[in-house]
Amino acid sequence: MTDTRNSTNSTNSTASTNSPLPLDQLATMKLPTHLLVPTRLLAGLLFTFASAMAGAAEMPFDQKTFDDLRASGKPVVVHVHAVWCGTCKVQASIVTPLLAQPEFASLTVLRADFDQEKALLRAFDVADRSTFLAFRRGKEVARSVADMNKESIASLMRKALE
Repeated sequence: MTDTRNSTNSTNSTASTNSPLPLDQLATMKLPTHLLVPTRLLAGLLFTFASAMAGAAEMPFDQKTFDDLRASGKPVVVHVHAVWCGTCKVQASIVTPLLAQPEFASLTVLRADFDQEKALLRAFDVADRSTFLAFRRGKEVARSVADMNKESIASLMRKALE
């Protein structure tokens, strides 16, 4: 019996030997038409999911980013957070999955460090960590302190989007 896996004879098919295709053949391989749509659909869904997950977290507060978002009228929520704050950790665990929902795709949430962003705290008269500030069209439209209820946090986020 002849081993055809390493054969250079072009009439032998690599696929018929149950060995994996070399990468150069995979790159040029054409998929059957009936697989094109499902493959493209799957790729699109994976891209959409990856995009959503990439934006599914609070971003660190940056004054220029905050100023640019407000000047452009885009919806933004500032979460005043402290690493040592248990309430803030619970809030972050609520906000992250909310941001993964399509409803909040256009919302930016900036996490401001309570111990570092003193100018921001003074400018908006924020006395406590675990504070949410919602902005729509550049103006503050909602505020909450120490809220750990998913529905009320989602409601505050919606106020920035209305």
